[in-house]
Amino acid sequence: MEDQGKIKLRILLSFIVVLSAILLVSDDLIIKNFDIKFKNNFGFSSSQNLIYNVSQSISGIIIVASILIKVKPYRISYLFIFYIQCLQLYWVFFHVTNTSYEYFSFSVIGLTLLFALLIVVINRAVKDNEYKNQKIDYLKSMLDLQLILRNKTI
Repeated sequence: MEDQGKIKLRILLSFIVVLSAILLVSDDLIIKNFDIKFKNNFGFSSSQNLIYNVSQSISGIIIVASILIKVKPYRISYLFIFYIQCLQLYWVFFHVTNTSYEYFSFSVIGLTLLFALLIVVINRAVKDNEYKNQKIDYLKSMLDLQLILRNKTI
């Protein structure tokens, strides 16, 4: 069982991963709600593009850091990042019109759930394969032991 400190750290890291997912859509939240415009866009065509690219970079750094830390966040927190990335990808390829907006969220939620199901199935297959390999290795070692014992008695 995990100790309380490790659980609290995992919850904190999970919260940070979820925040990095929210950071991915921060350009829309900031520009639409606060109408922020920078004097210098550092070569980007608009302040929104600048915020978008900076938030993408920071979010990526947070995600990589969360993977590299010895104590891992709960895996479910990564679904938020996947959901936001699917939103962005879906928006690029299937631009939403006002008539299809209500189905847009359902499509992305469905895709996220399919991804989660795929991960569960793959993890299960890997664990089953590892278990079978352990059984095979155990049987091989038992057979080798029997061969050694037979050779000593002969």
